[in-house]
Amino acid sequence: MQGRIPVGVGQGPGLSGYMVGDSGGSETVSLTPDGLPVRGHTTTVLQQASGAPLTSSPPNTGVVVPTTTGGTKTFGLQTTVAGGGIPHNNMQPYTTLNCIICLQGIFPARD
Repeated sequence: MQGRIPVGVGQGPGLSGYMVGDSGGSETVSLTPDGLPVRGHTTTVLQQASGAPLTSSPPNTGVVVPTTTGGTKTFGLQTTVAGGGIPHNNMQPYTTLNCIICLQGIFPARD
């Protein structure tokens, strides 16, 4: 059982079934870009006329915006969609056991 978790025998609603002695899982799983959620991003870029004053907004954040709108051009951009959303098996190492626990008396009976 070292490095494994115990899994009970049987099958729950909508789950896989397990028999005594079944084992499986993996200690490591490598994620590929296809296994990551599908995502994409949009952004807006401002092109300020040459020599126009800029300011940091909010202050001291490094986000620079024009102080005037004269000569400003706005461009909408969208990143390439990444990720495939393909599911992957992520089951930790396990061994299926049948546990019998005595709640009263002594089991098995002692002679």
